Amino acid sequence: RDEDTKPLYKIEEVVNDMVSMDRVAKSVRIWSFEKDGNNKGPRCDDSSVVISVGTSLRVMCQEFMFTDRRDEPFFPPEAGDVIQPFTVVELMLGASNKEAFSKGYAIKVDRVRLSPFSLYSLHTPLGLGLLPQGYQERPARVQQ
Repeated sequence: RDEDTKPLYKIEEVVNDMVSMDRVAKSVRIWSFEKDGNNKGPRCDDSSVVISVGTSLRVMCQEFMFTDRRDEPFFPPEAGDVIQPFTVVELMLGASNKEAFSKGYAIKVDRVRLSPFSLYSLHTPLGLGLLPQGYQERPARVQQ
């Protein structure tokens, strides 16, 4: 990547885990980009979105997501046909081009992986502290 190219991702907010003393990202900003043929062109500074811990995403599933398209399938094969409710998953998110961004598709989900830990392991002071603390805070995060 060219050194003069602006990054498409930036960690916005970091918090300290008081148990492990690790620094943990609480939110990340993702910018869209101009298309340059089949490559990513320059970053669009006027179109970005912030994804925070606790953000809900709605993803439209399409047929190609269920077929092998790269080295790894989109959905984890060990999940079987159904990912059970309350299963913790890791999402690999990608920036979308400016055209898709203008249609409301700010990010794309590139891959889904089952997490090695359970939902109950998030019940720590840090894990619970990262989530919205009440109903009133949720709409504010969605509007960002």
